[in-house]
Amino acid sequence: MWHNGLIYKLIQFKIPNYLINYLRNRTFRVKLNHTLSAFGNIKARTPQGSILRPLLYTIYTSDFPKTNQIMNCFFADDAAILAQGSTINYVMHTLQKDLNNIEKW
Repeated sequence: MWHNGLIYKLIQFKIPNYLINYLRNRTFRVKLNHTLSAFGNIKARTPQGSILRPLLYTIYTSDFPKTNQIMNCFFADDAAILAQGSTINYVMHTLQKDLNNIEKW
């Protein structure tokens, strides 16, 4: 998840600041053998195994584009869009239109 986008949505949902600060200024470093890297900034993802992860994902995807012709399927951090129709051209056109909307999102 893109942190700045998620933080914006958390503010919109009036989530308490202490939870928002949980995502800000997160860093990482890598240890290879006995050598530590410099610190890097984490600008995406949520902490693995965090109890908040499902809630944060739900908030992040709450405004995912929806149409009557497409079914959105979410599981963990994956998404799929499904369409059906009487012709392959209709299905391809419907999916492409939805992908364009998702890209704008």
